[in-house]
Amino acid sequence: MLILGIMVVSVSAVIIINYGTITQPLDIERAITVNGGEEVVDCYSSGTCSGNPIEIINNGNVDIDVQIVGIETSTDEDGPGIVDVSYTGELELTSKVVDFGNKPWILGTEKVKIEYTVVGETFSAEVTDNPQEDYVLIYYKDSSNRWETIGEGFNIWEIEGNLPDSMDGNAEENDYSEEYPTTPFGAKIWYVPNTALINGELDWTQSVAESYFYETALIQYNSDGIITMYPGQTLIVTPEYTLGPVEGTKYSYKTEVNPVIA
Repeated sequence: MLILGIMVVSVSAVIIINYGTITQPLDIERAITVNGGEEVVDCYSSGTCSGNPIEIINNGNVDIDVQIVGIETSTDEDGPGIVDVSYTGELELTSKVVDFGNKPWILGTEKVKIEYTVVGETFSAEVTDNPQEDYVLIYYKDSSNRWETIGEGFNIWEIEGNLPDSMDGNAEENDYSEEYPTTPFGAKIWYVPNTALINGELDWTQSVAESYFYETALIQYNSDGIITMYPGQTLIVTPEYTLGPVEGTKYSYKTEVNPVIA
């Protein structure tokens, strides 16, 4: 009688769950840097005065939203020292060689300088250097396709809300990276003859358009202080203090530039 033996072989598999690990140290630098003098500023009670300029720089490689916030840090017992604070910026406007059908237009030689509100309850702007007779500052809101469809012009005092307006093609659609690498999006402020703007429409006659002063960068205004800083951008803002009817030296005001947490 033949008895056959059956051998059972058990095979188990080892599953590889990791081929190797590398730990990479990261030396993380702060993307936003803030610089500014903290010297004492001489002010008069019940008046206004300008603080020291504050420089905000985006050293990183992505857009970063910041919030510029003013905080009164000490007051006299008699009452508030600072009634209000806003922040202003400067912008140069320039003539351009108007060449319809070609882009971008070449910068001209005539310049004016303006001061405008970056943070504050309302937007305002004024010419501080080389004002022109019978000219007015305007906000020019572009269409989505700025080279195909004419946009709209608004006198500065007509502006309500933040800049750029959400319906402005320059807010998110028209990319100005080639012209203005550190302000690819934003609002345009122009300086044009009084007679050139009628009911929101600008006179685009060649000779008239050549008399305009155009933006050299796109700007932002936000009543809550929220500003988008683009890679490589430097924004210089100056605090403008409105003072109460008090006097003394027990007043100070600090400006914070904080990250906006989504």
